[in-house]
Amino acid sequence: MNIRIKFRKYGAMKFISHLDVMRYFQKAMRRAGIDICFSEGFSPHMIMSFAAPLGVGLTSGGEYVDIRVNHAPPSSVCLRNSWNLSCHRSTGSLESRNRTS
Repeated sequence: MNIRIKFRKYGAMKFISHLDVMRYFQKAMRRAGIDICFSEGFSPHMIMSFAAPLGVGLTSGGEYVDIRVNHAPPSSVCLRNSWNLSCHRSTGSLESRNRTS
């Protein structure tokens, strides 16, 4: 199942590059206990896809990331709450919804 998460990036997070944001999200997924899918092969990685990268020093109230999970969370509110608890206050989930692909 694919889930699209809308998040914001402001405050201190505006100085973090796109690649570091990707690594940060991988760690946040683990901390939040989200059952995310991994690629198969010699070097598995989390299956997540970000929208166009935001430049360093810019803030945004509407960035998107698509993740693929093994099992659907009980509700989008549970996903959002666990995500926000594991993230820095300069980034947070505004909305999450299931996507069909």
